[in-house]
Amino acid sequence: MPDDFSPLPQDPDAEAALLGSMLLGPDCIQAVLEILPRGTSQAFNHPAYCQIFDAACNMHDNDQPIDLVTIESELRHREQYDDTTRDILICR
Repeated sequence: MPDDFSPLPQDPDAEAALLGSMLLGPDCIQAVLEILPRGTSQAFNHPAYCQIFDAACNMHDNDQPIDLVTIESELRHREQYDDTTRDILICR
């Protein structure tokens, strides 16, 4: 690893806000995807944020509505819904 390596900045509140904006509607999702394209979920610090982002992108690609209920259902279907993802979806 180079001596000048520094990790990416981390801001859990900004990551949560970005995910929350994706729940507001298709236009918001499209705006997010222009900045952070599909397949870049690794840009999130928390693994649950990656899972939520990937699920929302998949739902958007399949023209499915995205809200708290449908994203929860998608995460359950992927067997990725647990206390952590629940807390993130509800509390953020």
